[in-house]
Amino acid sequence: KRTYYVTNIEENALSGNRTVKTLTIGANVENIGFQAFADMYGLEKVTIGARVKTIDREAFARNRRLKTATFGANVEDIGKHAFLGDESLSSVSLGNRVTRIGPGAFRDNTALTTIKLGDRIDLICRNAFRNNISLTSVTIPDSLTRIANGAFYGDTRLAKVTLGSHLHDIGQKAFAFTGLTSLTIPDQVQTIQKNAFRRCTYLTSLTIGSGVTTIAEEAFRGNDFLTKVTINANGISGIGPKAFGGINHYAEFTINTPKKEIYRGEVRMIRASKVPDTVTFVWPDKDKDKKKR
Repeated sequence: KRTYYVTNIEENALSGNRTVKTLTIGANVENIGFQAFADMYGLEKVTIGARVKTIDREAFARNRRLKTATFGANVEDIGKHAFLGDESLSSVSLGNRVTRIGPGAFRDNTALTTIKLGDRIDLICRNAFRNNISLTSVTIPDSLTRIANGAFYGDTRLAKVTLGSHLHDIGQKAFAFTGLTSLTIPDQVQTIQKNAFRRCTYLTSLTIGSGVTTIAEEAFRGNDFLTKVTINANGISGIGPKAFGGINHYAEFTINTPKKEIYRGEVRMIRASKVPDTVTFVWPDKDKDKKKR
């Protein structure tokens, strides 16, 4: 009698299987291959072994009855479209060794209400959680420095987002068409890219931290109910055209600035961004010196 220890599951291993309902990945497996368990009609529950490090592209994609996926403690990389279209998957809790969530990894998981991200994640790729229309809140860990384009695009019930303290860049359409109601952008964020928060129609309050240097064009366009905006940035070098286009015309718009003078070029930049007609500039000594344009 011989015992063979399987360390790798090859591509398409059970792809298209229609009978398996419960799947447990063995204790010796380290890698799950391309489409290994994709398009399994009856699969409802997956337990991923403790030694698995890599989940390859589309490994569990389009398993429409999959409700539960338990991740092993050593998973590091979740590949492109790994869980794409698993429309019954309701919660995801990732181990603390996960560093990368690939493009579209959990896209179109329409029943997903809860995501728990590990504290070592340094990359959430484009469209990773796109169109998860049941997701209501998410906390971005401090380890993450960039949120890629479209990461949470179209998550229409996503009302609360807590951004990590080391985040530097928010990508294009990262939170566009979400259900955010209020938002605080941390001081470490430097760049808010084009359309990053476009059409967040329930957003009423926005605070932008002191480190922001660039707010790209149309970044907050179409947020109809945005009534209070506070910008604490020490030195914005660019606010793109229509960055605030379409927000409430009577919004309370305040810019806290260390400068004593506002130059013509800066005024033109602010006007091009389509902020309300009245902007209050607050100097460092707030009680003595305020200025409106």
